[in-house]
Amino acid sequence: MKPKPNPAEVAISLVVEHFGFVPVVRQLDGERDWNFLVENQRLHQRCVLKLFAAGENPGFVAAEIAAQQRLAADGLPVPSGVPTLAGEWSFACEVDGVGRIGRMVSFLPGTVLAKQKVVQPEFWDDFGSVIGKMCASLNGFDHPAIHREFDWDVGRGEGVVQQLLPLVADAPLQGLLQAVGEQHAVAFAALSLPLRQGVVHGDLNDWNVFLVPTDPSQSTQQQVAGIIDFGDMVWSDLINDLAIAIAYAVLDRADPLDVACRMVAACHGEWPMTDDELQLLWHRVRLRLAVSVAMAAKQVADDPANVYLRISQAAIRRTLPRLMLIPAGFAYAAFCRACERPLPDSVNHAKQWLESRQGKFHSPVGGLTEGSVIRIDWSVGSSLFAGDPALLPRLLEDATEQLLENTPGFLGVGGWGEPRLVYQSEQFGTESGHHEPRTVHLGVDVFAPAGTEVIAPLDGTIHAVDNIALPLDYGGVVVTRHDGGLGTPVFVLYGHLDPDSIRRLKPGQRIAGGETLGRLGDRTCNGGWIPHLHLQVLADDFGTATGFPGVCQASWQSLWLEFCPNPAALLGLTPEFVANRTTATEVLLVQRKKVIGPSVRTSYTQPVQMVRGWMQYLFDEAGQKYLDGYNNVPHVGHCHPKVVEATLRQMKLLNSNTRYVSRLQGEFAERLAGTMPEGLDVCFFLNSASEANELALRLARAATGGRDMIVNEDAYHGHTTSLIDLSPYKHNGRGGEGPPDWVHTVPVPDTYRGPYRNDDTAAGQKFASHILTALQSIATRGGRLAGFIAETCPSVGGQIIPPAAYLASVYQLVRAAGGVCIADEVQTGYGRMGDCFYAFERSQVVPDIVVLGKPVGNGHPLAIVVTTGAIADAFDNGMEYFSTFGGNHVSCAAGLAVLEVVQSENLQQHARVTGEHLGLLFHRQIATHPMVGDIRGSGLFWGIELVADRTTREPATSAAGWVKNQLRHRGILIGTDGPHDNVLKIRPPMPFDSSNAEHLTRELSEVLMSVGLQRDA
Repeated sequence: MKPKPNPAEVAISLVVEHFGFVPVVRQLDGERDWNFLVENQRLHQRCVLKLFAAGENPGFVAAEIAAQQRLAADGLPVPSGVPTLAGEWSFACEVDGVGRIGRMVSFLPGTVLAKQKVVQPEFWDDFGSVIGKMCASLNGFDHPAIHREFDWDVGRGEGVVQQLLPLVADAPLQGLLQAVGEQHAVAFAALSLPLRQGVVHGDLNDWNVFLVPTDPSQSTQQQVAGIIDFGDMVWSDLINDLAIAIAYAVLDRADPLDVACRMVAACHGEWPMTDDELQLLWHRVRLRLAVSVAMAAKQVADDPANVYLRISQAAIRRTLPRLMLIPAGFAYAAFCRACERPLPDSVNHAKQWLESRQGKFHSPVGGLTEGSVIRIDWSVGSSLFAGDPALLPRLLEDATEQLLENTPGFLGVGGWGEPRLVYQSEQFGTESGHHEPRTVHLGVDVFAPAGTEVIAPLDGTIHAVDNIALPLDYGGVVVTRHDGGLGTPVFVLYGHLDPDSIRRLKPGQRIAGGETLGRLGDRTCNGGWIPHLHLQVLADDFGTATGFPGVCQASWQSLWLEFCPNPAALLGLTPEFVANRTTATEVLLVQRKKVIGPSVRTSYTQPVQMVRGWMQYLFDEAGQKYLDGYNNVPHVGHCHPKVVEATLRQMKLLNSNTRYVSRLQGEFAERLAGTMPEGLDVCFFLNSASEANELALRLARAATGGRDMIVNEDAYHGHTTSLIDLSPYKHNGRGGEGPPDWVHTVPVPDTYRGPYRNDDTAAGQKFASHILTALQSIATRGGRLAGFIAETCPSVGGQIIPPAAYLASVYQLVRAAGGVCIADEVQTGYGRMGDCFYAFERSQVVPDIVVLGKPVGNGHPLAIVVTTGAIADAFDNGMEYFSTFGGNHVSCAAGLAVLEVVQSENLQQHARVTGEHLGLLFHRQIATHPMVGDIRGSGLFWGIELVADRTTREPATSAAGWVKNQLRHRGILIGTDGPHDNVLKIRPPMPFDSSNAEHLTRELSEVLMSVGLQRDA
């Protein structure tokens, strides 16, 4: 039997024959054709050799070449042809006795989209723009070979899916594909005009699109580097290329409709789409994936061994059900908005219907007037509850019941468009699997006793009736249909009814205004909620009947609220009374710009409005949950109940100045001194770390008689005038005026970027030796040393962990020169480092003065200076030291509670265990990324330094900022710091645990994947 030809050997011989060089070749994946990466090592050039499948139509090859040449001439990123030695763009050959056609094209740079897990939003803009330009470029192009019947033509998708459906073994998947085809058929039949047709690429899947390498320092960070494989070109509906591209672009994406809208808007900007095309687009997206599943079933049946045929199938099977849960009508409206076109008529009709019948409705629940109802606030920032959000909704329900019991005869009304945290069960996860939950309430709640009658507001028809017996769902639900009088119906949804009270209702049944629909259910039958009516107006039911969502994602709320207009008129209330009362971040930013000093900055490119915190989590005004990996000030956790309770208890009794004797102050000082080394036993209480460091400076000068201070380069110790002088981070930065003559700097003990590196065992002593230079400078100016101040582990300096022997050597030199040593422990005290209660203990030194800041009060205005009796006595020179509210009753209550929590909850040990896990994850998963230059830290104090080049250690400042902002969009907060602002700063509240560490590391790793993309050959 004659052996099969070796593909690589065939490719080499053909290249030699037709292009005149001996190549190095590697076979690439392909469905029908043979593809080879061809390298001309002598010229350092790479190309792609394509051998078309046997029997390929020469006319089609000619059409493909002509189309690519046309696109290339218009500047589109497509491969350019490489001529043969004979000057032809293709050649005929024979492989194993069978004739084939071959051609060579240029090799395109970039990374295959299918392999790029993290794609920046701007890329979808560029991709959509390229598709629009391709449509414009190929407008008017034609070739007879392109007019063909082709199973992959999405325009024929319904028939292909139906024909191949029996080959799909999975019954639920069969049903899904059937539904895709049926919904497409209905939508296609409803189009007003034939779709525009022309030549389309036909296969803009994620394996045929390349990205250029990422450079976060540029405004455009990812772009389309190339479009390949024109083997599926066909004369078809022009909308198909965009539909196909979207279908594969959204595979396993958390935000498929966001991606689609960006691509649609950009494509529309280059090649304006018709209204019919926009209406059908989402159906075509889903149909393409259905065709792919059906065709794969056929191909695998024909060739079970071909692994390439299974590419994308798992992702398609995960994604298609999610896309089916996004109503095509909603997607159409989203596309209209993206293209700045009017929304569907049904949206405006529903609003007009409500406005035209103002005051003409029967109230669905009797006795509703603004004078007899209480507005119930269930928003994220509601003052009705405090504590663990995991205990919702019962906390809010109990508060609501108590409020209504205290006002007999009144009903409660909950807000429309209100972002809430009560929706915590699985069904309130988003349809697409996005990390953003559904939080925004699309209806209005009327809180009334179980059994209260619910009335039809006006004549209509029963559209749907159901009992959705799931926790936190509707229970009994009715949807009525009403003639809007403008060509489209309006629907009204009534949820949380007693299922027994609506059994008599049937779809199609006429209902009169004022007629009873049902009764409010109790917890046993209404989804487990406090008795209330969920009332919602629907401009379109999207074919979902009782499955229409009552809650949406905040990012899509403006559009969902167009489809679900404010139903206040149905209740006889004003729209303002029931509308969401949360102030939008954009409004607050405008206000802030007017009334807050411009030097007070916000964090992140897109600022965040936080309205609630709990332990290691924060929640914004839209209900988005954030893992706090940055804020060290709420040391024992945001709103820790013991701290809150102690503070409130004392606030109710007394809060006065410190000239009065206070049991709390003495007890706190004694407890705090017990955590310090022997000799550090005198406390001064203040309101801020800046005030505390200012006092530490005065103490040092009083104790020594000196004035000059030694400080680390890039240090920051506070914002008072003296501390700006003492902080090189400020006085050497933008707007600074440089150091005064009494401030002397020494290098930060940074063994990654400093003059002495990690591999130098004497680095600590060498960094410390710079103290001698500073002392010489003091002597030269005739000054006298007061002391040395440093963050034990410099945080602003880049989350630095000093080398062994550094602090011990520094302290020895400073004290020998008559100075005192000040440890700024604002960032590292109270067990944060894990292996010690204060960071200076790691260096086995005892400072003369220790400064503690806001973390000791969990964010309450509290700071402390702890020093020796001798230094305190030297400061007592007759001038009284007084801070009105330094050490006041409430602050001391907060401080005592924080110290108690740290010790009783073993938070230092927790930080050690979590920090070990975090460090292990960082070194296993993060250190492998090319931009990561150094990882350093301990406990819950970590820095990850990003560099553009590991050899030169050039700081990757822009990349660090970009990573920080990407994590913010993923619901994780970190910061950046260091002299070059290129160090990712991770120092979370102490409850941060191992599962949080895994989540942060996983997300950070994914974000880093999109930085510095490597060429995938």
